Amino acid sequence: MRTQPLLLALLIATPFAAAGNLECNPQPVQQGVPTVYRCTYHNGTLAQAYAAMRANQNENHILQLDHPHLPRTLPTRTFTRNSQAHFDYDGDGQNEAYPIKLVINRPGPNRVLVRFFQDSPATPYTRATLFERKGRNVEITISEFAS
Repeated sequence: MRTQPLLLALLIATPFAAAGNLECNPQPVQQGVPTVYRCTYHNGTLAQAYAAMRANQNENHILQLDHPHLPRTLPTRTFTRNSQAHFDYDGDGQNEAYPIKLVINRPGPNRVLVRFFQDSPATPYTRATLFERKGRNVEITISEFAS
């Protein structure tokens, strides 16, 4: 077998293999503000757990880490991205710009925190996803704040 097709097949299969160790409870463990969800990535690293959450195709959008401005792989340093969302909130036919901020930081050697902030007049939204290595597993806590 030639090496190029083999490498291509492995590259295509990698995200699906990473998602195989991810186990998420589709029901929140805490309702209200914040709403909290939990996932566990078995026998892996923080980078593998991050990749698995990026590849996760769960029907519950909160269990996906799929924002287009997030890096494909977990950065080794603090990552910050500022952008804007454009939509017509006030109904005047013109799109207004609302700030969005993504931050990935490492508060400790076994922890990664991914935060997403979106400001809009109707519903300011914040989401924090904490990846925390505990033994051989990575516990993932997703907190969603919407008013």
